[in-house]
Formats: sequence, C-alpha cells, structure tokens
Amino acid sequence: FEESTFSLSSRPLEPWDVILIYTDGVIEAPNPSGEEFGDQRLIDVIQANTGNGGEALGTAVVESLHQFMDIVVSPDEICLVTVDVRERKVTG
Repeated sequence: FEESTFSLSSRPLEPWDVILIYTDGVIEAPNPSGEEFGDQRLIDVIQANTGNGGEALGTAVVESLHQFMDIVVSPDEICLVTVDVRERKVTG
C-alpha cells in the first residue's frame, strides 16, 4: 500500500471504555439478497450494547451478523476483537 496515507490520533482511555477492532469483512458481510451488513447496522449493535462490556459487545455483533447473513458464507474474512479497559494506572 505504498500510496496509502494514514493519520495518527490519540485519546486517553478511561475505566470501562471498550475498544472494538474489526476487519472490513464485518461491514461487507452479505445477506441472501447480496445486501451488505454495513456501517449503520454495526453502529446500531454498538449503541444497543453500550455499557455491557467487550465480551457482550463482541457476542452481540457476531449474533447480529449470523442473523443478517442467514445461510450465506462470507466471501471475506470476518474478524473482530474487543478490549475492555479495567482501570487507569498512573505511573511515574
């Protein structure tokens, strides 16, 4: 990806924040009609599971994908990782 450009940003993490990392296979997962799962469905699942922790969020996303896809086998990989921030430690 020689011609790609990326930006860097940061934000402090607070206790009980959850990070969701996923591949494009999540939002591009098709249903039997060929429609993609899409950004908005993923956002809806995230909003419906706010405050439930990373494991519950990951499970909710996978269950939503299974329901949406029904019997379709995705042509792309589907990978997601959740990270729970438990406590903030100050060092120094």
